[in-house]
Amino acid sequence: MLGRSVFLNIVGTVASLLIGFVASVVLARWLGPADRGLLALMLSVGGIAMTLAAVGLPLAVVYFSSRNEAPGAIVGNSLAWGAALALLFVPAILLLHEQIADLFARGRGGSLWVIVAALIPLTFLDWTANNQILGRLRFGLFNALRVLSKMVYLLAILLLVVWLGAGVAGGLVATAAASLLMIAGSLPVILRLERPRLDRRLLGDMLRYGRKVQVGSIFEALNYRFDVVVLQFFRPLSQVGYYVVAQMIAELVITLSRPHSNRVFSRSLRTTEAMSASSRRPPAPCTTTASSPRRRLSATPRLGR
Repeated sequence: MLGRSVFLNIVGTVASLLIGFVASVVLARWLGPADRGLLALMLSVGGIAMTLAAVGLPLAVVYFSSRNEAPGAIVGNSLAWGAALALLFVPAILLLHEQIADLFARGRGGSLWVIVAALIPLTFLDWTANNQILGRLRFGLFNALRVLSKMVYLLAILLLVVWLGAGVAGGLVATAAASLLMIAGSLPVILRLERPRLDRRLLGDMLRYGRKVQVGSIFEALNYRFDVVVLQFFRPLSQVGYYVVAQMIAELVITLSRPHSNRVFSRSLRTTEAMSASSRRPPAPCTTTASSPRRRLSATPRLGR
């Protein structure tokens, strides 16, 4: 079963990388170095903000989904947290977008930073919906949705950036379209199990777990995004654009290896929970006479299949 999951993950990852690579080439050609650097900078700032505000909840979703906790409560808590992020970031950046543009992009971007604010809760819901699918070991569905989202991303770039000439705004909207497809593909599968609802007890457990893994999430986000933010303080956005393209090519191998971690994590949790449940289960009654060896053998607890 694990071998099949790894195979599906490799196929999905390779297909996603190929489509994403084509989309990145199109973006670099049609946006130019400066606008490509601005787009990467906006997505990096939004990604770091989302990681900080998510307080580890996406990883908590994997953990509690793997333990077969109430799927409706996990969805409801995630939707509530995503709505809170929208209420926090969208009005704040709507009021402060000029100052944020001056701080991070040498005054560029203007009102487009409001789209970045909208991407923060959208990306959070994307992560939590996907991780709930992973926690339930639906690897085939996850990889199919990931490939479809990359196709939508590429088509949106061709439509908005190449054909309509929307520039950086088109790149941001294409990113939002890819996240929306992942959410729309994941939620119906989960909602068939249970309606969404708020569960304060479970939300408290998720937040406590999230705080434990938040430090690692922050360091990972900084490792993959903070360099772009720092670079723009010292170099023009055109050079940031060249750097982002070179970085994307250099990190293809790393990107290929990273997605296996959540699959192994969710499957390991399932196995651990099953073994714990088996150890807590009282032994089945059996006959101890020598005349019934088969019954003694059948009473031996099974830890897995």
